[in-house]
Amino acid sequence: MGVDSENIKFQKLPASKVLSIYHKGSYDEIGEAYAFIMKYAEENGYKVAGLSRESYIDGIWNKENVEDWLTEVQLPIE
Repeated sequence: MGVDSENIKFQKLPASKVLSIYHKGSYDEIGEAYAFIMKYAEENGYKVAGLSRESYIDGIWNKENVEDWLTEVQLPIE
């Protein structure tokens, strides 16, 4: 767990089944990961079972180069 900030809040969530994808790079381009995972879910018959979430693995706090930032996008499914 990290330390909450004005923009980022940390939570423990109950276990759930998810589709996930890693996005490497700027948050400005994270929409591409969301588009991919939503299309994948639709094309493969998965039913979305909640709001998506992001797990920030590497970012401005530990990587100087934006190209090294790593975020996991998770989409809960049934």
